[in-house]
Amino acid sequence: MTNNIISHNCVSGRIYQQLGMQFKNPFMWCVIPPEDFYYLYNHYNEIDYKNIKLEKAGKDYKLTIGDKISIYYVHYKYDKDANVPIKKFKIDIFYNKIEDYILDRYYARLERMIDPPTYIVTDRIFMTKPECNFEKNDLLKYVDKDNCIVVTCDKTIAGKNVIYVPNKNLDPVDIAEIIIKELNLKK
Repeated sequence: MTNNIISHNCVSGRIYQQLGMQFKNPFMWCVIPPEDFYYLYNHYNEIDYKNIKLEKAGKDYKLTIGDKISIYYVHYKYDKDANVPIKKFKIDIFYNKIEDYILDRYYARLERMIDPPTYIVTDRIFMTKPECNFEKNDLLKYVDKDNCIVVTCDKTIAGKNVIYVPNKNLDPVDIAEIIIKELNLKK
């Protein structure tokens, strides 16, 4: 597995945290719908990652990359009082708007993005964004790909890159621990 780990949900962020690694791409703490993730997977080297648009999408924020990929920041909730300062993690920098924080984190992580990525797809149910759930057909697109890990509780999905978990409702922390253990990654 490379140091550039991209998942369609928070699993990659949890892997980075548990291994004590710096985030190596801008896809942390967000969810990506299945078709958009597949586009990212197939066109990773062709995408203009600086061509973005950030907008409020219901209770979340949606970042669109080149009109092709939608990323939902579900952990950053919209607040009608947008002038509340937000302290940047571990550094004494304050943001007046959550939008500024999201964009700052996106560009900082984009600067650290390295090739090639390892992709992680799971059938974990992501309750806050049902349209971002991966179903069996979504997972099958990634089976036996060298640069991908498929994490599933569906025993009918088989391949050299498939890791089985007990159920769909596992927390990303638990899934990250299972991946780290299965791949014998060093903490």
